[in-house]
Amino acid sequence: MINLSIAKDKKIKLAKMIVDKYEEQEVKQNRQKKMISRYIEVDSWCKKYIQIEGRGLSLMEVICADYIKLCKIKEKFEEYKYEWNKLKWDKKITADYFMIDTLYKRNFPRKEFFSELNVNVCPYCNRNFINSYQNVSTYQLDHFFPKSEYPLLAVSFENLIPVCAACNYHKREQMINYSPYDKRYKIDSLLKFSYVIKDTNYLLDKSGISISIQAKDSGIQKNIDVFELEKLYQIHTDVVQECIKKGMMYSEEYINGLVKTYSNIFESKEEIYQLVFGNYFKGENYCDRPLAKMTKDIVKELFEVIYAEDIDKIFTE
Repeated sequence: MINLSIAKDKKIKLAKMIVDKYEEQEVKQNRQKKMISRYIEVDSWCKKYIQIEGRGLSLMEVICADYIKLCKIKEKFEEYKYEWNKLKWDKKITADYFMIDTLYKRNFPRKEFFSELNVNVCPYCNRNFINSYQNVSTYQLDHFFPKSEYPLLAVSFENLIPVCAACNYHKREQMINYSPYDKRYKIDSLLKFSYVIKDTNYLLDKSGISISIQAKDSGIQKNIDVFELEKLYQIHTDVVQECIKKGMMYSEEYINGLVKTYSNIFESKEEIYQLVFGNYFKGENYCDRPLAKMTKDIVKELFEVIYAEDIDKIFTE
């Protein structure tokens, strides 16, 4: 649920890598004619049936489509699924097989794609680090629109979400309402983390605190439920406990004092926030460190309750 983006020119570069790798493999196996036939037939099918804004899209355009266009392609694919199923070369090599087993499983540039996204944390839960180093990766690729239902979108970049294993397990083939690539929303407008004090000894015993997730939009509740986020986040009550203690210690006056005293160390108040609360302040940086969204919401609530102050003003002035 943390926003992702990939530049159009990067998508074109990666799409060419998919096609080039496919062509190279087919040429080595002396199957160039079959390769050309299959790719051209799928491309021709797209141009005939995936009519968006008055013209047919090429397969490359389907692969590089942004999320809004992807939703329209999905609708067209549903409309012409019967025609898609007729596209096959023998009993095994169908259009589904071509998109999923050939282009996605064998030829998709996972490492390069992940690198271009510049994300360190699972965008679905914002709890777990994801990374890739040499031939080892700690992320899995989720198809936002399941590839079993929408094989045409198997290698569409904005249909692929690098996520942690837990989120991929919970989602599986389920459909959810919000994609990290959907630029029409920001996560701060969809949900808010809060906390509940259950016991007066909460400053010493983290079990006296529980974490709640408040949906600001009815649609986001399905995302929360599918990933069981409210249940999973209860393991992080120690972080909330630390935020409460730090919120009591670091008043606006104290923060301003730190800025003056250590002006040669910190370039901005945002750096003070990062040092004190151990996370990033701005929404665009939520993807850089786990629990960034939760930390921001908890600290914001604390300052409103304790000092009647808005941290957006405190740490950006």
